[in-house]
Amino acid sequence: LTERECPYCGKSLERFGAAGRLVDAVLPDDVGITKVLVGLAVGLYLLVGVAAGGTAVIAQSVYTLIHFGAGFTPAILDGEVWRLATPIFLHGGILHIGFNVYALWLLGPVLERSFGRARFLILFAATGVLSTAAALAWKVIAPSVFGAIPFGHMLASASINTPMVGMSGALCGLLGAGVTAGHRVKSEAGLAIRNRSLRWMGFLVVFGLIVPNVDNAAHVSGFLVGAALGW
Repeated sequence: LTERECPYCGKSLERFGAAGRLVDAVLPDDVGITKVLVGLAVGLYLLVGVAAGGTAVIAQSVYTLIHFGAGFTPAILDGEVWRLATPIFLHGGILHIGFNVYALWLLGPVLERSFGRARFLILFAATGVLSTAAALAWKVIAPSVFGAIPFGHMLASASINTPMVGMSGALCGLLGAGVTAGHRVKSEAGLAIRNRSLRWMGFLVVFGLIVPNVDNAAHVSGFLVGAALGW
C-alpha cells in the first residue's frame, strides 16, 4: 500500500494530475495529508478561540462561528458561497473537535495509503463541500417534508439559522469511499477497511438519531458522495 508504482505494470499509484503535482511540490514525501488536516483543524480552532477571547477555546458562541466562516444558511443563500468550504475546519467546542480529530487520525492514514495523498485530499475536500451544500438544502426543504412521513421527526433538521461547522461530513465521505473501494478490491485488507467503515458509519447514524442538533443530512450526503467517488 505504500508503493508509488504498481510492481506489475509500473503505473503510478500516487500522482493524480495537477493535484498530485501540487501536493508533491508543497509537501515533503514523508508528510501525510492526514497530519496536515489535523494540524489545520486544531490550529484554526485555537486561533479562533484565542481571537474570540474568554471561554471560546472551550466552547465557541454562535456569533463567533458565524463571524469566522460557519455554514450559515441565510448568508450562503445571499451569495457567500465560500461558506460551503470554511465550515469543514471550524468546530463548536473542545469535545466536537476532539471527536472529529480522533476519527480522522484513525481513518485517514489507512485510506491515504490506499488512495494516495492527492486522491485522498480531493476526496476529503469534495465530500466536505458537497455535504455542507446538501445539509443547507435539507434545512430549507425539511420543514415541509419531515412532518408528512412516518417517523419524520427523526429526520428533522436544525433551524435554518443554526450555523453548520465540523468535518464530520468529510469524515463520512471517507467512510463511504472505504466501503465501496474496499468492496471492489476484495482483498483481505480491502474487506477489512469496508467492514470497519460500515461499523463507523452505523455508529454515526445511531448517534445522529439519538443526539439532538447533529447534522444527519451532512453525514448521509457525505457518505453517499464518498461512496460514489470510492467506486
